[in-house]
Amino acid sequence: MFRRRGTLRGRLTARLVLFQALAIVIVAATGIYVLMLRYGIEGVVIGEQDSLIVAQAVERAPDGALAIRETPDLADLRARSSGLWFVVVDRAEGRIVEGEVPQTYRGIVESLSSLGTANFADTSDAGTLAASLRVAESAAGRVHVLVGGSPTQAVWGAVLAVTARAVVPIVLTLAFVAILAIAWIIRREFRGVDRAAALAATIDAGKRGTRLPEDNLPAELVPLVKAVNTALGRLDEGYARQRRFLADAAHELKTPIAILQTRIETSPPGEERDRRLLLDIARLGNLAEQLLDTQRLDHSRGSFAELDLVGLARGVAADLAPLAIAAGYEFGFDAERAHFAVQGDRPALERVIVNLVQNAIAHGGGHGAIAVRIDPDGVLEVADEGAGIAAEERDRIFEPFHRTRPSDRGAGLGLTIVSDIVGRHAGRIAVDGAEPSGTVFRVILPAIEAGG
Repeated sequence: MFRRRGTLRGRLTARLVLFQALAIVIVAATGIYVLMLRYGIEGVVIGEQDSLIVAQAVERAPDGALAIRETPDLADLRARSSGLWFVVVDRAEGRIVEGEVPQTYRGIVESLSSLGTANFADTSDAGTLAASLRVAESAAGRVHVLVGGSPTQAVWGAVLAVTARAVVPIVLTLAFVAILAIAWIIRREFRGVDRAAALAATIDAGKRGTRLPEDNLPAELVPLVKAVNTALGRLDEGYARQRRFLADAAHELKTPIAILQTRIETSPPGEERDRRLLLDIARLGNLAEQLLDTQRLDHSRGSFAELDLVGLARGVAADLAPLAIAAGYEFGFDAERAHFAVQGDRPALERVIVNLVQNAIAHGGGHGAIAVRIDPDGVLEVADEGAGIAAEERDRIFEPFHRTRPSDRGAGLGLTIVSDIVGRHAGRIAVDGAEPSGTVFRVILPAIEAGG
């Protein structure tokens, strides 16, 4: 089962919001820790709302002095606080004092108008010395209110409450901004991706040569698009090669079929016609077999195993010796080392030797010697004493259906198959020998390291 993945926009948004929230929580936790160190985790404080309740009850009397009116919130606070006391001062040094101010705070009452907001925690067992100082707006203007004797709460609870009220709006605001910002950024930055995706959707077998645009893409996606374009290039090249191969194959089949048909229609019955017909049929069969070999190479790597190239070559040479001798050649096999281990597909490597020997028989001129050798470095050589290959032809002899001489009766696929097989075995093939000194094909395959 494949796990369904969300959109990139959704994942980025969720993770960004999560990381932002985590960062805010860490900062808030650090702040709480600092406050705990300052006030003590066992201390108690008065809620900040008590000072605001008193400030909202402050008014100006007809004579301009400060006065307190009984508001519902103040009445409720009095009912909940048996020892309530407070001090209110304004800029004009007007003052209201209600209740018994503890001795601890009498020293700051005179300078209350010069102080700012503060919480005074009480760490004693009595819990009666906690106080709250707030600067607030009232009906009489800005006032400084110092309140004590009202219900208290633990320092950590008060800090957590304040922190929660501050953190939640920040997180929600950042989440909202992140959702909008990421959606806009991704839409803007991924315009190139959308364009490339739309173009990719139009690619099919009948529309070759198309490449995805690499501009206006995020840097992280450029390597992927380049890799896709490289793959498209390889597919185009393969498709072109396949079309050329099919066209050449059709042409190659057309000629022997036409010759065979002409012989059947025009030649008089007899042994000569039968011999010629058999040769033409053999040529068609060999061409069909080579076409099948080419397709097998394209669709399968075969079964690779450790092989002894010397033993394999000796066995194939023994099987081909009667064929070469019947064609008028001397034939020999020579190995300058007892064993040479390679990793490969036995039938495919046997086909390499068979095709090279058949090529030597076809182009050796019908005389001289054909030799299969393994040199001291494990290089496989197949040599003949024929007319040789011109230097300008050596790079083209491995192309499909290429012939060094138009009169050749071969299909021109044998050396192509050899080159493909050697390449699939991570090896290489070289040809040497100029006219008229004969030809030597050398197949170099990687050896299996000792102990590997």
